[in-house]
Amino acid sequence: MDSFTFQLLEALQFTMNFTIKVIVSHSWGDFIPESNKWGGMIAELLAGEVDIAISSTSDIPLRRTVIDFNIPTNTLKLSGFFKKPRAVVDAKALIEPFKGSFWFAVISVIVSLSLVLIFFKWVLVRAVSHTKEYSSDLSFDEVSVKTDLQRLDIIGSRDNSTGTGSCDDPQSLWCPSDCFQWALAAFCIQGFYNIPKYDCYRIVIGMGFLSGVLIYGAYAGTLISFLSVVVDSVTSVEQLMEDSFVLSIVGNNISQRFFRDSPSPSNRKVYQRRRMHPVYYGLDETKRELLSGSFVFFMDQLSGYNTLNNKFSVKDSCSIQELRIPNAAQKQGSMVPKNSPYKRRIDFQILRMIEHGLIDQLNRRFIPKRTMCSNSVTFDGVQLTSVTVAFGILGIGALLSFAIVVIENGRSKLTQDEYNL
Repeated sequence: MDSFTFQLLEALQFTMNFTIKVIVSHSWGDFIPESNKWGGMIAELLAGEVDIAISSTSDIPLRRTVIDFNIPTNTLKLSGFFKKPRAVVDAKALIEPFKGSFWFAVISVIVSLSLVLIFFKWVLVRAVSHTKEYSSDLSFDEVSVKTDLQRLDIIGSRDNSTGTGSCDDPQSLWCPSDCFQWALAAFCIQGFYNIPKYDCYRIVIGMGFLSGVLIYGAYAGTLISFLSVVVDSVTSVEQLMEDSFVLSIVGNNISQRFFRDSPSPSNRKVYQRRRMHPVYYGLDETKRELLSGSFVFFMDQLSGYNTLNNKFSVKDSCSIQELRIPNAAQKQGSMVPKNSPYKRRIDFQILRMIEHGLIDQLNRRFIPKRTMCSNSVTFDGVQLTSVTVAFGILGIGALLSFAIVVIENGRSKLTQDEYNL
């Protein structure tokens, strides 16, 4: 037979030169309180029906009271299997990548950049502006009026002849809103239709642009991960207990006893909260419930891997997360009767197999490994609730613009009325 147990038995037969008579047992051997007797392979050892029980039987103190274990050949580990949770995001998802202090720093930098630009404009207006006089005779009711236009602002673009841009407007000497727009555009990595003329402006805006590139890169990368990459959000038994999972312990009494007798309070709570019915003996029986996303099944790691590899599709298998239970490892090996003359000889041959790497070869060949998924992370679509902040900003901007339209319309009418007077 092609299995770990029979390959190990054949290796022992070859090195120790004995004949084999196989007796198949259907259980490892547990104590039955009702009859005060042992069952399975341990019962056959105690009855003298067999000389050695070759199986991956867990080495536990209760069994050692009646039989002896040989040097262990593998280890039993327990894991919890459940469907990976979906990404959970809320309305604040767009601002979650940065902490509050960082957002405050970003807004402060934009405002400070605007104030620097306004200061430079104020200085340059007084240092560079010059007086030009333009005379024209305008006739209003046969009255000749001579107008003088002075202190024209020339801080706009290199081509002042175009007259484009409010910073070329003589009536808009300070242009604070334009300076804020320039700072915001630089920080948001946007282009300019009206390039600043002076180098002091260009240096400030260039530094703002460079800072914006770096901050935007950090924000965009973090945001994409935050919104669409589903990581292993559950990393401990305590987190499983906090969520609304239905807990179930699958398989033999070894798993049940571990959680019942564990020194860890959280592991004992798993045993207390476990679902009593129905009782499952393999992960394949739990497939429908496991894929529903509401259940956690605790069982030995190897049986779980074997089922996921052979009974689940690749897509379904990759949607299942494994949580390894700490300190849940038990040595496994073959058994012999107490004071058996074969124990020392078998231990010696197993040690030789370990030294020559034969046990490792058998483990790699027969102990299943979980199939590797093409992606170590799962991507989930961005939910509408994730961008609620963006729609909120858009709505606030729309309401503010309507309010300003009403105010500006009232000012225009007032100015027109004064002009008419």
